[in-house]
Amino acid sequence: SSQVLFAVVDPNCALVGCVKQKLSQSFCQAILQTTESSSSLLSYFKFLAVKSLAEGYVNDENRTLITNWLKSESLWRARASTYKMLAESHPELAAQILTQSVEKHPLARGEWLKAVSQADLADKANWVRQLKEIASSVSEPTMVRESALSSLLSLLKRTPTLRSQDERTSLVLWAWSLAR
Repeated sequence: SSQVLFAVVDPNCALVGCVKQKLSQSFCQAILQTTESSSSLLSYFKFLAVKSLAEGYVNDENRTLITNWLKSESLWRARASTYKMLAESHPELAAQILTQSVEKHPLARGEWLKAVSQADLADKANWVRQLKEIASSVSEPTMVRESALSSLLSLLKRTPTLRSQDERTSLVLWAWSLAR
């Protein structure tokens, strides 16, 4: 499952603990509010701040800070890593944050599509429609279209209500229209 970062072993050889990196809420907020520099090192610290806030300090103020940072971050790799981290560890938070904006950079857009598809979305049928539009669009880069298709498949596997006979028929007709 997950890699052990640090362990304390007692004389009976039993694993008694694991140490995680924790930062205070005020420190994380100060990092996210910093605008003095746009270096890749600052982006990495902001990623760590988001990770720490998501693990222990979820509230409206922090959601707004994270959303604003993602909208203003210039490095696509920092945004893509954040999308993936939020979707894997906090799907409910990812749904709240990632659906508030649309990723435009083609290299980060694929990760954004996958992350939103993994999130706990309230309106999955609408997201399926959007993924179909992205996958059908010839103006989208090929890797974005492929990410939309794999995100659609992942979402359909996890959502039984989207696998009704009517939905299947609609999806098959749409897939055949792509093949032409």
